[in-house]
Amino acid sequence: MSSPSRLRLSLGLASLFAIALAMPASAATPAGRVSTPTVTRPATDEEPAPEPAFRFVGYGTDHGVGLSQRGASGRAKAGQTYQEIVEHYFSPAKLKDIDEPNPIIRALVVKSYTTKGAQTVLLRGGVIKSPEEKSKWRVDSPQVADRVFNSTDRLVLIGKGKTGAWTLEVQKSSGAPVVRFTDTDAKLKVTPVQTGAGPAVLQVFIRPSAKFDTYAGVLRIGRVGGKIRIVNHVGVEDFARSVVPQEMGPSNPLEALKAQAVVARSYFLAGRKPANGFLVYDVQSVRDSQSYKGVKGEKPATSLAVRESAGKVVKWKKSGQWVIARTFYHASGGGATEASMNVFTVASGKPGTQIKYLMGGPDVDDDGRPYDMGSNFMYSTEPLTLTQLSKILKKDSRTNVGTLTSWPIEAEGTFLAKRAAALAADADDTTPAPNNRGISGRLTWVTLKGTKNGKAVQKKVAGWLFKQVYNANNGSGTDLRSTLFFREAVD
Repeated sequence: MSSPSRLRLSLGLASLFAIALAMPASAATPAGRVSTPTVTRPATDEEPAPEPAFRFVGYGTDHGVGLSQRGASGRAKAGQTYQEIVEHYFSPAKLKDIDEPNPIIRALVVKSYTTKGAQTVLLRGGVIKSPEEKSKWRVDSPQVADRVFNSTDRLVLIGKGKTGAWTLEVQKSSGAPVVRFTDTDAKLKVTPVQTGAGPAVLQVFIRPSAKFDTYAGVLRIGRVGGKIRIVNHVGVEDFARSVVPQEMGPSNPLEALKAQAVVARSYFLAGRKPANGFLVYDVQSVRDSQSYKGVKGEKPATSLAVRESAGKVVKWKKSGQWVIARTFYHASGGGATEASMNVFTVASGKPGTQIKYLMGGPDVDDDGRPYDMGSNFMYSTEPLTLTQLSKILKKDSRTNVGTLTSWPIEAEGTFLAKRAAALAADADDTTPAPNNRGISGRLTWVTLKGTKNGKAVQKKVAGWLFKQVYNANNGSGTDLRSTLFFREAVD
């Protein structure tokens, strides 16, 4: 990579003009130049020149909107507080208190379980670490509403239970019956009862995996399409204790973890659904790969971060009222974060709605060094020719323009020159050229030009769609990690 390109890694967007002025003319491809070489007919005794190859060189990961987790870690190491970190990434939003204590998140933990035998064990009281932390439990069905069951007692569905009233039985761990009852509407609310030092929890037996099967809060059990569904109504603080260690490793600095706790709390609260049906849920957690894992997903370092930031969220002023912001986050911005409207677009790349606290910008220190510099900051794909890229894009009708006639992705030097020229003309320009790239340099859209059946074809597709199609069809090659990437010649 040329030295001007490498300079971009350590300097923010504010320095683009200076970089462009210092850049030698040979470092950038002039605007409008077609990268495909002129083809000349070789002599009959000569081999044709090989088609030039390029690679894609990219920065950061994911969509690049909101909090950069590696950037937050870098800021914490530099001495910033979690409030400073949060308010940088979501300016002009502010750190504020939640209006209600420990509001509820509704997490789907069993989506559609098909009963198989004469009996189905649904749940029992949970255990955190030791026998002293076992939880008793109660169920709200009228016939047994006044009873509290032991932690080892199990709630069992008798029969398939696909239609009509449910017949249920509370059994001892040995299988001996404690009580049998009928629930006419097949809707149960099961609540754990705290009996020891640990929190009150319930263990679910019909999860796809037993690795993460224990939950704080209330379990609502019902039926959808003849199959069992379970939704966990859990306070946002318990929810955050489970989610934060899945989103950001507990080895990160405490202030970064606290920032992640605030952002996760805000993101999920802002995304709650307004509906109030018995089995309505706000977030899915039916697979081990999803971030909410119940109490078995908690870690001491991240639980401390949740406690020390308890009740704090990000709010912005909407029509004069402070409301919780939908605070997106990602692993690494690549030195800058992006405006949501340039990332969350339609397939043609038409920008989405502008959100004033998700406008993006440089993520660098006073010396111009990116806060997220480190692993996964920069990567490159395997070399490929224009012909090979054509074959990849032909595999999806949305990107198929036949045989490409020009490279759709410019060199980084070309981008830097265009961006610097735009900022030189207007230093306050918030959407500087080139207009197909956002403030961080991420692709909003890509123009594909090709020939099909002897006719010229042109399509404008979203940057995320180009990335999606490339990743799905590049075989065993390196995937594009974000839409912040450029073309680089292979020597």
